[in-house]
Amino acid sequence: MGQLRLAYAREFRALPVAEKVTVIGVILALFVMQFVDTRHGLWTPWTVSIQLVVCAVATVCLGPAAWRRRHTMSRTGWIFVAEIAVIIMWSLVSSMLAPQAIVWRTTVPRIHQVMPPITALVTMTAALETVLVLSGEGRRLAVLGGASGVLLGAVMDWPVQAAIHRSPRLASAMGGSAVLHVAVILAAGVFLDGSRTACSKGRRLFFATVGCGALVMAIATGSRAALIVVAIFGAWTLVAWGRQHPRFVGGLAAAMAIALISLIASVPALRRLATWTSPARLHAAEVGWGAVSSSWTYLLLGVGSGRIFPWYAIEDKFIAAPGAGIIGTPFGTALNSAHSVFVLVASELGVLMFLVLCAAIVVLWGNAWRGVRSRSAWAVTSMALAATTVAWGFDTYLLKNFAVSTWWWLVAGSVLASGGEYLGRYRQRLGLIPVSDGYLAG
Repeated sequence: MGQLRLAYAREFRALPVAEKVTVIGVILALFVMQFVDTRHGLWTPWTVSIQLVVCAVATVCLGPAAWRRRHTMSRTGWIFVAEIAVIIMWSLVSSMLAPQAIVWRTTVPRIHQVMPPITALVTMTAALETVLVLSGEGRRLAVLGGASGVLLGAVMDWPVQAAIHRSPRLASAMGGSAVLHVAVILAAGVFLDGSRTACSKGRRLFFATVGCGALVMAIATGSRAALIVVAIFGAWTLVAWGRQHPRFVGGLAAAMAIALISLIASVPALRRLATWTSPARLHAAEVGWGAVSSSWTYLLLGVGSGRIFPWYAIEDKFIAAPGAGIIGTPFGTALNSAHSVFVLVASELGVLMFLVLCAAIVVLWGNAWRGVRSRSAWAVTSMALAATTVAWGFDTYLLKNFAVSTWWWLVAGSVLASGGEYLGRYRQRLGLIPVSDGYLAG
């Protein structure tokens, strides 16, 4: 089956039983998420979602083992986690202390403001605990297998979603066309890093092809955010490795450009990539700014989680979905969702939390830059991870879209816990060829 496959099989066999179960669980969970919408609840309204129940069970089961292995997370990782945790915790506190949300003339029960930060916190905790209980080998196997589950499941569910949405744009139960690209781009980074550890040209080509195919899948979502993230990721790749590997990187850039032009020209649903105006989102940002700028208290601390954009009350079926997504609130009529982490945090949580968010992004980009310079075995994945923060300007990841956030946190935790693992050391441990012969090793 080949030297690389034998190496990975040897790694898996060497794992303790608990780690084997965890790795298999991660792969199956991410694959199933492509077919099962975890926003659904156990009863109507869907206040308590499947996402919350499953992640809560995982948190309880993995908690003791994760606590014993908390030292395996890097200092940079804990800083980043602490920054995001502060934002989520303030979201939870403000959701309990702020006045209740009002949609048109309906007062929304406070539970619908409280559940989003609770779900976000439990999702983050479950994913990070999963990372902590795994060894370095277990993390790489779980992430590589998880990337396979994400891509395979998305492709299999694509025809179903196309029929439901009457659109050829890539989508799955994990996320619609507007958000799935983040999961797919992370999978692309994982496979491109996998190609750097391969022992033969054939294996390198296979992993690289899957990684490039995943980038094409991201464009196939028709998301303009996906196009921006892929462009940033591609530009960073050119800067980082263009001189050392001009043929490969240049060929990759040319292939992606040709694929993009062909998709836009041949698929009518993707022609929206040539249009960059979004009046509704601009209006939502204006409403958010108008609310937060009305007083110094609001400016610093926000108006309260879920007050301007009470999306959860609509998503869990407490309030019927409005036409065109427009709802009326005491702050004005706007979209039911901010469609931007930056807008959401700045308006509902205030400038202080917005500065914490910016600091977290700086930490993530700094870690990616160090990974590239130090030839980390996770360099490409860390680049893809950092690039996805640009998508936060177009939707509310980590504070919403919890299925995608599960995969995001699994990748982020693995990168931050294992980012210092050098490519040469990793390949030598597997018994593969010297790093000097590797693709994108420089």
